[in-house]
Amino acid sequence: MKIISVEDDNSIVVEMQDQYKARVHTVYQAFKQGGVKNPYDKTIYNLGYHGVGKFRCVDDNGKITSLYNTWRDMIKRCYSVRFSNNNPAYYGKTEVCDEWLNLQNFGEWYANNYYDVCEGRKDNRIYAPNKCLIVPQRINMIFMTHIRSVDSDLPAGITRGYQKDGTCRFRTQYNGKTIGTYDSLEEAKDKQLIVKRKHIREVADEYRDRIPDKLYEALLKW
Repeated sequence: MKIISVEDDNSIVVEMQDQYKARVHTVYQAFKQGGVKNPYDKTIYNLGYHGVGKFRCVDDNGKITSLYNTWRDMIKRCYSVRFSNNNPAYYGKTEVCDEWLNLQNFGEWYANNYYDVCEGRKDNRIYAPNKCLIVPQRINMIFMTHIRSVDSDLPAGITRGYQKDGTCRFRTQYNGKTIGTYDSLEEAKDKQLIVKRKHIREVADEYRDRIPDKLYEALLKW
């Protein structure tokens, strides 16, 4: 970076010497000590960066904004090795589009799509403007699959058991309730799917007047 103007005895403007040429108001002491940050440095998991614009990481009271938390958590789910240890469904299987690695671009989308249902946020393999919906936490939890079966080769909520005669049967649960025990895995999955579809429709109808039409339609389409 280099100083391009001096506003008074201590206040200066520096320009970053990269392709973005971002300008930052700062004080000379910070410049001298190397404390001036480039808004285009990829400081979030070596990929995400703040950019230049109206969207901020902290508000006027020094509190981290919900926008920044949402953005950073999105990147963490995709690229944090530590996070992946407890959440294998994300790491290496999801990604953030280049556009959204800039907080300012994500902020524009977030501001235009956020709505309040007095709760939180749908699962996706790519985070991008045309692929995402902001989803209430309760609806999002319907699609979570982190609680796996004790039998790792089976879908969540289905376990394998054996009768005295050695016959294998499949016990099915959904949303904490037992659905039944079946002779085949396919039948167990079908019965679970029927219950899950019914539950999704019930929750979608409950939120009908509080969520966007495109979210309601996406739930029914699923």
